[in-house]
Amino acid sequence: MKRYFSYVLVLMLLLGAGAAMAQEEAAAQGDSDWGNPMDWVGKDAAAVKLPLLDGGELDTEALKGDKVVVLDFWATWCPWCVKSTEHVVERYNQYKDKGVDFYMVAVGQGKEPVAKFVEAKELKVPMALDSERKASDTYWVDYIPHVVIIGKDGKVAAVAIGEDKIGAAIDETLERLLSEAPAEAPAE
Repeated sequence: MKRYFSYVLVLMLLLGAGAAMAQEEAAAQGDSDWGNPMDWVGKDAAAVKLPLLDGGELDTEALKGDKVVVLDFWATWCPWCVKSTEHVVERYNQYKDKGVDFYMVAVGQGKEPVAKFVEAKELKVPMALDSERKASDTYWVDYIPHVVIIGKDGKVAAVAIGEDKIGAAIDETLERLLSEAPAEAPAE
């Protein structure tokens, strides 16, 4: 019996090492779903299309050039996410009339639990449903809460992970993005 567990342990270690090597190789080649979410900063934001809880659709491509977009990936069952909701709601109220669109993105959840949560908390922040995890997988969202901020230029300006980092990251990034002067049109 002891020998059996030794074999199982060795097999698990080999599988883990193989997976780690595959992850490193795929990340080095840039063709992997595995990666560091911070690698998105400075790159073109991925197009995200998700249904909104109250109808309509979140389409980040349609907002490009017009708005700064804050995507807050979260879930109703996550206590840190629920706590970070306070930060997001405060910033939403502060910036919603200043060219910033906020979307809370419910990760891996259907409409019913999200609708109950929104109603109970009386949330006014637009709520997108990522029930199939397409957007969260695209942005390598492994830990929540996770915020992605996309500038008007369509590039990811910041990523913040963890309830204790979200408020400050949103403030710093939005202050920077909103204070940047728009590029002047070339003279004819």
